[in-house]
Amino acid sequence: MSTVATGTAWVAFRSTDSTVVTVVYLTGMLACCCAALSAMRTRAFRLIWTGTHWFLADSIEAELLSQGSVQRMLDLDQFVLLRWQGVDAKAGRWLALQRNAMDAWQWHALRCAIYAPVRDDVTRAPAALGTGL
Repeated sequence: MSTVATGTAWVAFRSTDSTVVTVVYLTGMLACCCAALSAMRTRAFRLIWTGTHWFLADSIEAELLSQGSVQRMLDLDQFVLLRWQGVDAKAGRWLALQRNAMDAWQWHALRCAIYAPVRDDVTRAPAALGTGL
């Protein structure tokens, strides 16, 4: 929203035509209102990484989880935008995640998971873990 406000102010100060200033100002205000309404409609969800698979629940309390994949679309350190694609869904879903919405350790774990390469050979035999002692 700050980009829209900055662009609006720049055009308003550069233009000498009052009609252009009014149109640009109203367009900027409309864009800010749309962004605010969109943010208000965002629902909480639960995203789980098991080490091999991603799961998503539509609410914090939901028991039903759908399996899928995430694609990192934008990473601004404090904000991450992911694209969710469920294995059973035709349409994907955008997931906006903010650092201030979770504990520091959760944010670090999330960022590690979205940057980790997908591996199919993660599972090891339990007996192999105890050998060599």
